[in-house]
Amino acid sequence: MPDRPRVMFVSAHAVDFVIRAGGTLARYAKSGSEVTSICLSFGERQESARLWRDKSPITLDEVKDIRRQEGLECGRLIGSKVIFYDWNDCPLLFDRSRYDQLATDIRKFRPDILITHWHRDQTNWDHHVTAEFALRCVQLAGAGGGIPESGLPMWAPRHIYYCEPWFPFPELCEFSPDTYVDITDVYEQKLAGLRAAWSHGQLETAYGQCSEFRGYQMTRLLGRPVKYAEGFIRRWPSVGMPGLEENSARGATQMG
Repeated sequence: MPDRPRVMFVSAHAVDFVIRAGGTLARYAKSGSEVTSICLSFGERQESARLWRDKSPITLDEVKDIRRQEGLECGRLIGSKVIFYDWNDCPLLFDRSRYDQLATDIRKFRPDILITHWHRDQTNWDHHVTAEFALRCVQLAGAGGGIPESGLPMWAPRHIYYCEPWFPFPELCEFSPDTYVDITDVYEQKLAGLRAAWSHGQLETAYGQCSEFRGYQMTRLLGRPVKYAEGFIRRWPSVGMPGLEENSARGATQMG
């Protein structure tokens, strides 16, 4: 792994990356990491409620354009490069060419850490299928003969994390974090991103409360005050126990 890990978020919709991991991505960017968020769709059908309600009449292309601008602004605010695939949402569908496209970008950007949606997110099927899709693309990118036409060497991120599902009801999705990241120092960047995603509607309320709640949990885990945090679940178990193994987990505050 390089001095600063490269980080990729695979996002079902245009601003999911800032909603569910904006603080963590901002921390990595602030520390010098290269951060890339890949948005499979603009969320034009199911995550643009304010546009369809308050800007009517409006076309699908107009919604997409507004969502693109919001996504780019969210990326700018937290320090993430944003790439849009424009695959249409609700439902997101995948064929071989789409697997090849993301797998190729994984090989191209060579992320050390990949974050995506919780694979048991039953509250949003686009999130659910994106998680499975991302993991299959990781497998494809790491396979010797996976995408020979790309001309790129095989690559698979060493660390994979699932992010927060719909808040305030993560219990519906059986989401219980095992990794917490203190985002207090970059919380205002995340909050600005949540507000910039105006089309989605009231994100700063729900996910502001989510950040406070995860911060309280992290406070109890660490025994020191943490105002805001984000929670994740590791795809793979950590190795060893602190003080016994050189490659042991670093604790609740760090990823990768």
